[in-house]
Amino acid sequence: MDFDCWTGILVEGKPYTIVEKIRYKEKDTDDTWVEYGLTAEGEPKRQWLSISDGGVTCSLSSAANRTTAPQGYHLTDKGEQVVTGVWGDTDASVGDRAPYKQYQSEDGKRTFFIARWAGGEADASSGHRVAPDDIALDEHAPTTRIRRMKFASRTRVLKKALSTCAMFLGIGMFGLCLLDEAPDIGTWHDLRRLAGMPYAMEERVEDAPYESKEHSADGAKVYDVDTDAGTAALDLIEGIDGRIMEGHTELSLPAHPFVLRTVQEEARITAASAGTARIACAPRGADDTPAQEKLKRDYTLARYAEVVRTGDVRGRSVVVRP
Repeated sequence: MDFDCWTGILVEGKPYTIVEKIRYKEKDTDDTWVEYGLTAEGEPKRQWLSISDGGVTCSLSSAANRTTAPQGYHLTDKGEQVVTGVWGDTDASVGDRAPYKQYQSEDGKRTFFIARWAGGEADASSGHRVAPDDIALDEHAPTTRIRRMKFASRTRVLKKALSTCAMFLGIGMFGLCLLDEAPDIGTWHDLRRLAGMPYAMEERVEDAPYESKEHSADGAKVYDVDTDAGTAALDLIEGIDGRIMEGHTELSLPAHPFVLRTVQEEARITAASAGTARIACAPRGADDTPAQEKLKRDYTLARYAEVVRTGDVRGRSVVVRP
């Protein structure tokens, strides 16, 4: 059971629009689950649909203004969750992690969940169990409703971006007044990174120091590059400042390709002849891989992306053995 953002969905017969999707993994096990942020028309409060155990365990919840479980609830699970994929209108990032505790009522029908993110911020929600059969695509969802939800989401993101730009502009102007000189911006890509819009993986391949030869195949741009597949994967992550949604190795496939997915792109890197690799870049599509197959993936690349994003001084030593 897997759904895409900006899709109409019915939960217990009520229509919602999926505006946010976050995939989690338990830090110390192979357990994974997905949370969907749902918006119902005319209701400003976002609901959360959590689906785990391959679609067997589902719950619907909303934010709770408390930091302890209600009386009569008992602890059913705890651990540390790690974000491995994000889509839509979300503030989450791949690599975010938080210790969590999950509770349920004596009859097993009600749920309470609390996670503590970096800085000690508590995020709690309460809800109820939902039967998997009560969750379905809303095949008759009005397109106008979906468009309104998209517009509202983009407006929120735009306001946030403009606010951030205004803050950086103010800081920049203040700095220029103090230094009486402009920063040295060498290239257009430097300017884009400075503005918080790092360039795409496809562009990074074309700009990289290793030689590449471009051709097309099945609607994707394919590059034969003069470096090994592992180095190419790490270079792409570094080139886009670690801003990937997913990074893993498909161990279930014979070639064991490295897969990197951003908001707009997907890159698949495979080994070619000795010391060379092939990189296929295409627009990001839906990931229809069954949940059991996803458990076979190696998420080392996602961990390295977190190293790059956070500026961890260990660098490649985290994933490359000496």
